Amino acid sequence: MIHTNKSMQFDQVTFANCSGFFLQSYPDAESAIASSFVVMKGVSFDNIGEHGINIQMFDGVDVTQPRSSTQVLLTDCDVIASTSLSIVADVVSISSCVFERLDTLSNPKPTVQIIAISHVTIVDTIFNHNSAGASRGNIYIETRHGYYDAPTIVVQNCSVASCIAKQMGTLTVFSNSSIYARVNVTISDSTFYNNSAQVGGGLKIYSE
Repeated sequence: MIHTNKSMQFDQVTFANCSGFFLQSYPDAESAIASSFVVMKGVSFDNIGEHGINIQMFDGVDVTQPRSSTQVLLTDCDVIASTSLSIVADVVSISSCVFERLDTLSNPKPTVQIIAISHVTIVDTIFNHNSAGASRGNIYIETRHGYYDAPTIVVQNCSVASCIAKQMGTLTVFSNSSIYARVNVTISDSTFYNNSAQVGGGLKIYSE
């Protein structure tokens, strides 16, 4: 487990054959201009066990209070034959990554879960042969924004193939919005094929 209030960068690192990966990076809450980021480039996660991969940049609860800015950026990363990936941050960007053979059927949760405040961008990324037993679906993206935020969710040039979701959708996008906020969701140039969702359909987008 890594716990820090500093930014961190990982380049060309492999994490393999362990029960879980935990990274918590909370910036200094007393500083109005503080920020924290986690950058992973060319990082591989292989055979991460029951606890999965967890990157948490804040507690994800009170989003209406002034806080520091947090970002998680994954580029050219592979998550293979593991349980799940979970990210909580203000801004999440995933680019040119591969998520393959993730399985949470025995430990119900999404194989990929992203909870963000302002922006989520997933581009040029492959999701292949992943199986989820969670009620939130296989790939789950949620925005928990404040009253006047205008978050965006972009999924572009991605492939989701041979993925199974016991409930909800293969891809579920959820906006926990206020009456003042507007959420922009864009899914473009992406392919979804040979997927199965028992409840909720293959693609589910909703807000409350």
